[in-house]
Amino acid sequence: MTSEQSTSASDPQLISQILAGQTVLFHQLISRYEAKLLSYIYRSCGNQTLVEDIFQETCLAIFKNLHQYK
Repeated sequence: MTSEQSTSASDPQLISQILAGQTVLFHQLISRYEAKLLSYIYRSCGNQTLVEDIFQETCLAIFKNLHQYK
């Protein structure tokens, strides 16, 4: 799959590719939800430094547990 095709890939398709070793696509998956997630975290805690830390920890947890996606 080309990078153009992966841009239009569904989340399940991207996840399959990431789990197959194309970990560079994880950024593409996360970027789809980054703005909404950052906004949600900020509304929840109101501290920009904490927002960035929580976002990083969330992304790491998602990556580590991606194999559990159904």
